[in-house]
Amino acid sequence: MPHNTLIKIGDRFGKLVVIDTNGKDKFNYFSYKVKCDCGNEKNYRSNILRNRKCCGCTICRRPPTSKNLTNEIIEDILVIKESHIGKSGHVYYNCECKNCKSKLKLSSNRLIKMKKEKIKKCKNCMDRSGPQIINLVGLKIGKITISKLFKIVNGSTIWEGVCECGNTRVFYKSQINKAIKNNQNLCCHKCLKEIFRNNYFKNVQNKEFYHKNKIEIKTEEWLKNNNIKCKYNYILDKLFQYDFIVNDNILIEVQGNFWHANPKIYKTGPIYEQQKERVNNDKIKLKYALDKGYKIYYIWEDDINKNNFSSLYELLKS
Repeated sequence: MPHNTLIKIGDRFGKLVVIDTNGKDKFNYFSYKVKCDCGNEKNYRSNILRNRKCCGCTICRRPPTSKNLTNEIIEDILVIKESHIGKSGHVYYNCECKNCKSKLKLSSNRLIKMKKEKIKKCKNCMDRSGPQIINLVGLKIGKITISKLFKIVNGSTIWEGVCECGNTRVFYKSQINKAIKNNQNLCCHKCLKEIFRNNYFKNVQNKEFYHKNKIEIKTEEWLKNNNIKCKYNYILDKLFQYDFIVNDNILIEVQGNFWHANPKIYKTGPIYEQQKERVNNDKIKLKYALDKGYKIYYIWEDDINKNNFSSLYELLKS
């Protein structure tokens, strides 16, 4: 019905029929009393009524092809009544298991699937009696060998595996099936962390992950112009990353004024949490490098911007 026409008693909007008028509401809209084909009566404003097709109950919203399963018994599950209709369009029912008397809320497609595949127990019954379990003990996937059944949760089996390094880790059966299907290797959390760490340092050394900033580029150009061989992104014992290494024993760290709290600017020490974290990390890196017999030199952002490399030049030529 066009929006510019008046609504009259007897007009139909989908399954709704206008049976009375209620005058105007506080928003100055006409209000109407309507009756749905399912028998429900409701009041709607004119602007809402023009866009409605039904009252919104489960009977009206039922997909035309769906079958009413109320009062049916499907593999020991008694369907009591309709609950609601989900976003996917499936009707949900309030059900009861005849064996354990537990209350369930199941969708129509789940009930139909239970009827076709003859699944005779609800999840609570499966927790008590246990599902049919395929023994995975002894199965080896990557570094993990399945050692025992850990526990059963909501019908899903959880298995414990032992890694080649001796650590244990638990896996859902779905994780094991996915690893077998995709030819993936399983391992413990410690080995997984080590793999991630190796990949990280590999990407850093290949310059795929770590990118030079402006002051690092200026420092590298100065080193090359003075015929000083250097290596960028030096990884020491796969633990710490240093900006440059020269002559195999001199480490150069390029420090930003803010992030590393330049003592010439921040005379009372670091102020912000990011600065405190970086300064503490610098102390750890310094101690580790000195213990390994390396020399370490810090060059600051303000010196680089002024092209003041004199102290670094004297150190390298000595």
